Amino acid sequence: MKKAIIMVLVISMLSGISTASTTAFLGAAADAAGFQPGDVNMDGDVTITDARLILQSLVGKILLTDEQKKLADVDLCGKAAISDARMVLQFIVGKISTLSLAPEPVDLGGYEFVLADYWPHRWGRPYWGDYSIQMGEALDAVAEAYNCTITIRDDSVDTVYNDMRSEVLAGLKYADAVCTTQWNSGKIAEAGLALDLNTLPVNWNAYWWDQDLRGATVINRKNYIGGGVLAPITNLASTLYFNQRIWNELSLPDPYKMAAEGGWTLDRFAEYAKRARGDGSDNRWGAVGPQKELVYALYFGSDNTFITGRSGNPALSCDNAAAYATAGRLGDIFTEDKSVYTQTADNAAMKQMFLDGRSLFLYGAPDDAKSMWEMGDAFGMLPMPKRDAKQDGYRSLLDHNAAVFMVPAIVNEPAKTAAVIEGLAYALRNSEQWHAEAYAWQAPHFDENNRQMLELIDAGRKTDFSLIFKNTPFQYPAQILYSSVRYQSEFEQTLSEVAAWCRDELNAWAKEMAAK
Repeated sequence: MKKAIIMVLVISMLSGISTASTTAFLGAAADAAGFQPGDVNMDGDVTITDARLILQSLVGKILLTDEQKKLADVDLCGKAAISDARMVLQFIVGKISTLSLAPEPVDLGGYEFVLADYWPHRWGRPYWGDYSIQMGEALDAVAEAYNCTITIRDDSVDTVYNDMRSEVLAGLKYADAVCTTQWNSGKIAEAGLALDLNTLPVNWNAYWWDQDLRGATVINRKNYIGGGVLAPITNLASTLYFNQRIWNELSLPDPYKMAAEGGWTLDRFAEYAKRARGDGSDNRWGAVGPQKELVYALYFGSDNTFITGRSGNPALSCDNAAAYATAGRLGDIFTEDKSVYTQTADNAAMKQMFLDGRSLFLYGAPDDAKSMWEMGDAFGMLPMPKRDAKQDGYRSLLDHNAAVFMVPAIVNEPAKTAAVIEGLAYALRNSEQWHAEAYAWQAPHFDENNRQMLELIDAGRKTDFSLIFKNTPFQYPAQILYSSVRYQSEFEQTLSEVAAWCRDELNAWAKEMAAK
């Protein structure tokens, strides 16, 4: 259990999930008897001991007094949560300068904030039950607090690029913010149509923004693409479903305990898939799912990337021993063990195989939970397996269709745009949890164990330049990996032949972007 607590503590520094209503989003962290927020042990200082007390209370090791509960609720979610412990840790190490996150509303004099979204159903329409209603209530709360109107405009991913391009090039405001897909955002950013988010007076370091995406997509030390509460994306993070009946038949260990304690690894995935496959005589498989996507998800699950912007510009990040070792292991699983079904590209057919009990694992996303109803409680979900038990958390590759947001290059009143973005972000800080609750609404057997797995999946979300920018130098490493796994070629050798060319192309591309 101690190991699990430490793992959660590390994971929680990356992303937070908690529960809340939207009505008190403009409040300030409540103190108790004059102590500052986060000072759970009330010794006058906020230290790692306070974070530890919050985590211990979450797993039932200690009980907090009513006063301590108020001090532990740093993010005003209504109770002590993982996000509170993460905020305390970030405060201690200087990643955030204050534990008071509530923005100060300003009177915007009736300003109209326009959000163009390819999926407007999330805002106030009862499409996903309480989730959409809560999102709509958050909009109303911000509009009232800031004396503005918030207009949600339905913009298709098929038309937003051309529409946005014509307005921006004409020097006109297209919208204050745009929600689109990852693959579409790359096209928009590459055309010079997006604003560097860092130029807006917004606290982009706050936990509700997707810090992995923010760090991974830096171009010339600029951020054009954002992720997080304005574009909830947990539903498209890589996930492994397992068939509970097959799991029990093979006498495998408790999957939820194994994952929570950090023991769900690539070797275990390979072993269990091979055992489920057996000699193949009963036409049962170890895993099914879109093969290329599964290869990439397992590769990222082992904490690898292809291209990252963390150094300030896109750079090759797969020419290392860890990536080579993962590629070799995946080759064993797919071509030697032959435990992964590869005979069709029909996603619906593969999902039906899993529902029919013909595969132990199904690769998918949390959004697939709602289609598991016919299995009753005979399924469960797991994050993608880690490289080994030493890896500091699970990694969940985001689908290229996952939502991101951008700000068009032309904004007439950037201070007002920033104020509403800041207010919306705080009002929506718990929207990923609302989204998770929607799974329970659509999938009656989505139980507490699966909720915990969803937290692990959400905490490790990852993206990559190769998912966002589709031109050749970004695509080569991914294509080489897939070919090496599928056809048993040598990933390291093939990559080394084009690595220098890739680096030159990436550098040239970054210079072109700087000139726009």
